[in-house]
Amino acid sequence: MKKSKVVYRRQSALAIVKNTALDCNLAGCTDDGKLPDATVPIVENNPDGVTYTAILPDLEETSIRGFSSAFSRPDGTGVDFTVDLSGLPDMEQGPFTYHIHDKPVPEGSGIPNYTATGAHLDPYERGPIPPCDAKHPETYEVGDLAGKHGKITEQKFRASFNDNFLSTAEGPDSFFGKRSVVMHAKDSKRLTCANFALAPPPS
Repeated sequence: MKKSKVVYRRQSALAIVKNTALDCNLAGCTDDGKLPDATVPIVENNPDGVTYTAILPDLEETSIRGFSSAFSRPDGTGVDFTVDLSGLPDMEQGPFTYHIHDKPVPEGSGIPNYTATGAHLDPYERGPIPPCDAKHPETYEVGDLAGKHGKITEQKFRASFNDNFLSTAEGPDSFFGKRSVVMHAKDSKRLTCANFALAPPPS
């Protein structure tokens, strides 16, 4: 497996949105009406051939099954995600969201401790409020996959997308391996979760 140094290209969220007609609230303004002035890291030169996968557990408490898998892109920029889910609850509880959370699910308890996964992966302290605009994924929390790439509106769901802000290299705050993915109902109730684990390289 080729190893390479992870490089970040930082850009100002303010510079991205200040010359657009985007409504300030959608852009993620602060309470005093200012546009976000945070720097946002785009991950470049992710190590080649690295894949992390989170497989949802087979539990009596939920019918949700499936996996989330992400691997380094050939050009090293961010990761390519595949999400494949089935058995989601009645859509009255949706649309559903899913996020990478800061901590892994503790092992050995039998029943996953959803709350132990902590908050969303958000090393730059953006926070979920006010809402962002999907046209500007650089203004979101790093772990807000549904916000950046779309909520789940069907009981069977499959999606593929690129996320430029996640790292497959240990060390950076944007590293998502050894963290968890959590499924939420529209009221933010945690429905199920799983840890990302390093997949073996292809033989």
